[in-house]
Amino acid sequence: MRAVGRGLFIQSAWNYENFQGVGFGYALMPLLKQDEAQTAPVPDVAARHLKSFNTNPYMAGMILGGVLRLEEGLVSGQGSVEDVENFKSSLTGAFGALGDSFVWGGVRPLLGLMAVMLAVVSESVAPLVYLICYNGVVLWLRVAGVRNGYAFGADLIQYLKTINLQRKIYRMNGLTLFMVGALLPLWALQVRPEVPVFFAGLFGLLVMLVYLLWKAERKGVPLVLQAAALLLVSQLLAQTGWFSF
Repeated sequence: MRAVGRGLFIQSAWNYENFQGVGFGYALMPLLKQDEAQTAPVPDVAARHLKSFNTNPYMAGMILGGVLRLEEGLVSGQGSVEDVENFKSSLTGAFGALGDSFVWGGVRPLLGLMAVMLAVVSESVAPLVYLICYNGVVLWLRVAGVRNGYAFGADLIQYLKTINLQRKIYRMNGLTLFMVGALLPLWALQVRPEVPVFFAGLFGLLVMLVYLLWKAERKGVPLVLQAAALLLVSQLLAQTGWFSF
């Protein structure tokens, strides 16, 4: 938990020389306990981790836990300093891209849209729900990241393959697009509450379109043809007066 608490400040000393290096070293230093078997003193170990480090702050906990595990392995004669440096440098870019896609491109837009839809019911509750949900997710990422990073160590990449995070990002993006479409009937119901049949019909059509697009993707239908089909359906609906309310 000390690593998680200190990891919250990993960007507090961000700079253009070593980016998050100071924050990473700050989170790691109290955990590096000097003992008789350790060949390098703690200050020397800490100096190695004050070098350039830059990744998604919410995913940095996994690297922090993995580095701690490898540093403890050095004490018992397992691995080398080069292994620790390679582990750290090889994951910063990958975790930066993965974390940006998951948090900035998946979690934040999805929860933001949920808050917008909730604002139709209660404008005062929606921001509070968003803050609780978003901070709950990123706090879980920090805690679970340090724990899993320490548990798997050098096998951290294999662990990421088992949870298939890319697939989860893909599904969140799909759900976000669905909710963007769902905003239209919600807005229609708010503007014209006397037409619940219109709302039900439009929402049903939206569900059917999502299902058909999912089936088309599984069948390997090109994205261009899917987009053309959606454009054709929207034009037909416009011509029949569906959007003239």
